Amino acid sequence: MIKIEDLSFSYSNAKPVLKEINLEIKKGEFILLTGPTGCGKSTLLKCLNGIIPHESSGEMRGSVHINGIETKSSSMKELSQHAGMVFQSPDDQIFSTVVEDEVAFGPENLLLTREEIEKRIE
Repeated sequence: MIKIEDLSFSYSNAKPVLKEINLEIKKGEFILLTGPTGCGKSTLLKCLNGIIPHESSGEMRGSVHINGIETKSSSMKELSQHAGMVFQSPDDQIFSTVVEDEVAFGPENLLLTREEIEKRIE
């Protein structure tokens, strides 16, 4: 389900945050990722959902596969069907104070039609 091979990542002009990570997570396994602030937990999660390398600058080496899909060569739209991220603080997770807008946020990012979005809101 998740396969990471020789993953390293450095933010622009900085020392590596991730160094040669190798990990395989099979369907049904439950994994806890823990560590002190600044150890690379969020960076690793951003590699899993494609934010790295598609939205964050830096240098990524190695590969990450989610359900057989390689994150470097796949679009964010495709990856969002397989991986997401829940933030630690609810205030960072919520995008709107209006329930309908919040519910619409996910389908809008999947580029669904306005008709389908309205249906899902209902």
